[in-house]
Amino acid sequence: MPIRIFSIPAADFQYALHCMDIGDLIAFSLCSNRTKNLVKSSSRKIDPISAQIDENTILLKIEPNLQFLLREDSFSIELHRGNGIEIWRKPGFTQRDFIAHFLSISRSSIIPELRVSNVCSIPYLDIVKKIIPKCDTLYISHNCSSELTIAAVLKLGALTRRVRVDNDPFNNTNHHISEFLTLNLDYLHLSTFASRFNLELSDLLIANSNNLSVDCATITERELNRFLKLWIKGNHTFYRLKMIELFQWEPMKSEDVLKGIKFQIMDHKRRLTRADGEELLVTVGPGVVVFEFLSPQDLSIQ
Repeated sequence: MPIRIFSIPAADFQYALHCMDIGDLIAFSLCSNRTKNLVKSSSRKIDPISAQIDENTILLKIEPNLQFLLREDSFSIELHRGNGIEIWRKPGFTQRDFIAHFLSISRSSIIPELRVSNVCSIPYLDIVKKIIPKCDTLYISHNCSSELTIAAVLKLGALTRRVRVDNDPFNNTNHHISEFLTLNLDYLHLSTFASRFNLELSDLLIANSNNLSVDCATITERELNRFLKLWIKGNHTFYRLKMIELFQWEPMKSEDVLKGIKFQIMDHKRRLTRADGEELLVTVGPGVVVFEFLSPQDLSIQ
């Protein structure tokens, strides 16, 4: 005999929610606003969703064995659970609504990671930009073409705080690394082992992310020395920089990087200070150069 679910005693109802498979719990949350709020107020933890652009569709992952494929008709999704596929429909729900719902029941405001692979077409990125609200990290995989990599970062960069690129889209193209360096990000990481990222003084001067990390970077000691001297003079704002990490293709000599510059030794780092109280810690080690920018406020916290 069917039993009205909301007629069950509260303790039994909470026990039922606790015993539900996560996929069934999510299905229950989609029934109504009341069921959504009950799932949110329960003790069950639903992992935040990650998203992957896969063959012009968006694949949402909540657990390794629980994945949702947003279908093109916008009003339904495919649940891939184990070896089975289920079609869920909710009239009036768009792809953006499904994502917003999943974020809500997982008590998260943003998607932790949005991953782009080479199976995505460039025009589809415009659709993704309308569907995805915000994400913490935009990850461009190593198998993306130069054209897709550049388009993905420039189109989707505004949705995220952090961008990681695992290929070199500037090799043998008409594009330049400065297109990424001017982005307003918390963290920009460029990584590749197949080629080199060629940097110049002008590139460091336009960097607009809080943290910049570049693997296989090539820049001369002279360019870095000029950068430090400009910083000491204080005639450049250096935007929002807090740290630059350059993992060098070739080793550098610290005496050439710091030639003609006064500094103090602090915990094996060179500390540079300028008239306005700003400080810069310089590390030149085997295969790496690190600049840490410290404002007077940062120093007072320490």
